[in-house]
Amino acid sequence: MRGFKFSLLYFFSKKTLPFIVSLLFIITLLFVPFISEVNEWIGWDVEVKNEAELREAISVALDNTEYVIGLSKDITLEKSLDIPVGKSIVLVGVGDVVWRLVGANNQNTISVFGLLTIDGICVTHVEGDSGRGVYVGNGGTFTMLGGVISGNNIDDAGGGVCINESVFVMLGGEITGNTATTGGGMYSTNSSIERRGGTIWGNNATRATSSYNDVAQVEVGKRPSDLHRSDEVDESPYFLFGIVAVIVVVVIVLLFYRSKMRKRSIVKSLSDSNEGVEI
Repeated sequence: MRGFKFSLLYFFSKKTLPFIVSLLFIITLLFVPFISEVNEWIGWDVEVKNEAELREAISVALDNTEYVIGLSKDITLEKSLDIPVGKSIVLVGVGDVVWRLVGANNQNTISVFGLLTIDGICVTHVEGDSGRGVYVGNGGTFTMLGGVISGNNIDDAGGGVCINESVFVMLGGEITGNTATTGGGMYSTNSSIERRGGTIWGNNATRATSSYNDVAQVEVGKRPSDLHRSDEVDESPYFLFGIVAVIVVVVIVLLFYRSKMRKRSIVKSLSDSNEGVEI
């Protein structure tokens, strides 16, 4: 029992404490990639409940600055919701409900010309109405972290998402239940498409000439099967960060011990200088 107590005291002593802290820090780093995959918005710049508030929020957002807008009610639009060039907008759902953004008849629900990210909302149309879910053009970028694009129907290409000479990044979410002449789920021309997660399924292309009725890619030399998809998260940044963190921790530990050794040297010098002195 005495030996056990001694071991505990030694384990938590000043000598070993830096190594314990370093070890815990390194273990924490190992979990960073897993933690980073959880997309949970814990705050937003403004909360909106109707179309007027939503459009005003986009209008006041500073150019080239990410602006997070939280939807806390279903919003039915009277016309397409435009994301202008220079704007960087994030649309997220507030609470556990997936709030709907309902497009106007015969119009895109959202037209992206700047930067748009969505998570936790549903981009849709009223049943029986016509219209595309998201149109991305003029070099815009649309990123889908989560949420749903569903219930859109257009007598044209790209019922769920249409990307024209722009960028689409799909990290999560679902594109389903959309209809178009081709590319019921997604259609792109001369664009950059990256899928690292999410699902595209259950869409319908009324004039499809192949089995690719969910995704259509019209680009010289490419077919829908050539779309890049990677379900693996690139962890190289975390690896490099881990190396830097370990180096920093080692330097801190060395400086700590250097300080301790200097203090011991000073104490020993004072002790030696006091030997043989009688008062």
